Amino acid sequence: MQDKADALEMHHNRVRWAVQRFEATGHVMCYDSVAMYGQLTQLVRGRRVCDVGCSIGIGTAVLERAASYVLGCDILGVNVAWARQVYPWVPFRKWDIVQGPVPGRYDEVVCLEMLEHVHDGESVIKNLLAMTEDRLWLSTPNGLNELEQQIFKDKGSHMRLYNPEDVCELARAACAGGVIAHAFDDASKEIALSDPRPRVVLFEVLK
Repeated sequence: MQDKADALEMHHNRVRWAVQRFEATGHVMCYDSVAMYGQLTQLVRGRRVCDVGCSIGIGTAVLERAASYVLGCDILGVNVAWARQVYPWVPFRKWDIVQGPVPGRYDEVVCLEMLEHVHDGESVIKNLLAMTEDRLWLSTPNGLNELEQQIFKDKGSHMRLYNPEDVCELARAACAGGVIAHAFDDASKEIALSDPRPRVVLFEVLK
């Protein structure tokens, strides 16, 4: 229950965040999210997809253009309500992934930059893997990145930072079949994981 309380306290209104970000920058999604969702759109084409931790549904709507079916889920009712208003043709539901898997079966599960907002990452990955027939796509800011470390220190919006090995270890503990890491730099260009301090890492976690 502490995860849920912390999420509600620290992310009480992603709608307000989105409006403020748009006013400040002219866009809503972070560049790395644009890059990852764009890449995933090609990889989940024709598949049944669940987008967990979907916030206000922008990425879910991107996936919907290619997937045969997509469901967006978020812990916060205000996010889900906004997503339903903006994308009425896309199904969304309020769900706390810490408490258990989202009902249903999906070919692919997508969970981008949410893991760092919960305390029990292993349980979350287990719940996500229980939902998928094939793959889980999971991303986190790179805990080795100096910018992320400074954001973590200054704002406290993340409960934990993960480096790539941390996430791989969690996936192995959750009995994943394998993990492939894809790293992105500050310009959202995919780079080798061995490059110095990539900005964000997208993990392809096999069932």
